[in-house]
Amino acid sequence: MGWFEWLVELLDLQPPRPTPGTEAARLEEMRVAALLDKEVAKPAGQRDEELEWGLRLEVHKTRLANAEAYAARAAQLAAWAKQPATQQCCAAAGWVRQRAAASYEAQHGYYSLIVVQSTEEVAAAQARRRAVIVAEPMLRLELSGELQQAPPRMDTCSECAQLLQEVELAEGSSQACIDVTLKKFQEWGMKKAAPGDAAASGGPAAAAAAKPARGAEGGPVTPKQQPQQEQQQQQHPSSDEELPQQHQQHPSTDQEQEQRQEWGAADT
Repeated sequence: MGWFEWLVELLDLQPPRPTPGTEAARLEEMRVAALLDKEVAKPAGQRDEELEWGLRLEVHKTRLANAEAYAARAAQLAAWAKQPATQQCCAAAGWVRQRAAASYEAQHGYYSLIVVQSTEEVAAAQARRRAVIVAEPMLRLELSGELQQAPPRMDTCSECAQLLQEVELAEGSSQACIDVTLKKFQEWGMKKAAPGDAAASGGPAAAAAAKPARGAEGGPVTPKQQPQQEQQQQQHPSSDEELPQQHQQHPSTDQEQEQRQEWGAADT
């Protein structure tokens, strides 16, 4: 067998890369990150430098692709939540839909910041240099006064209650990931990019990602600024209105750590 036939056969054995933003892609990101953690944990003299840089590049490429998919999904969900619903299901439907829109916009901003930072980390891995912080992750949840007080439970149907629970759980998951990321930045001794550093700077992209969306009058976009149609309430989808699938969320930090430890042990 010639080298070309051998290469073709080898490539055929490689599983296809999972679609970014799917559960399979999230698990792949965790798997590669576990391999990287295992290699970095070795004493300096026992590390495979080529393998380490290769794993760094792979994990950040996968994370970047996933974050782009998550950001796009959050934007799609925010656009859905801002649209007036076709039917009214309960007295709290309008409030719940507005609250969901604010949450999805915050999630979009959060994942957009991850895209900016991951882009820098991919470039750093390709250049084999230490990455710098160009975009610190944050979750900017813009809630108007009326959205800070939930309606009575008796006014909320089961579907609206489920939607509200989902967005609140997503916010908690994202905040937990933010806390872990900031802690790792500190542990790794990462520094913020110097102003004007063309080699590693988030520039306008990072500023745009961190800045909340603005309304027509320059104020923060809140559900009160969304277009309203007469006698139409914002609510969860009815039978003739389909809700876009919720974007994949990161697992809890405990679950992620346990899974990565299992992969590391299995590869021993």
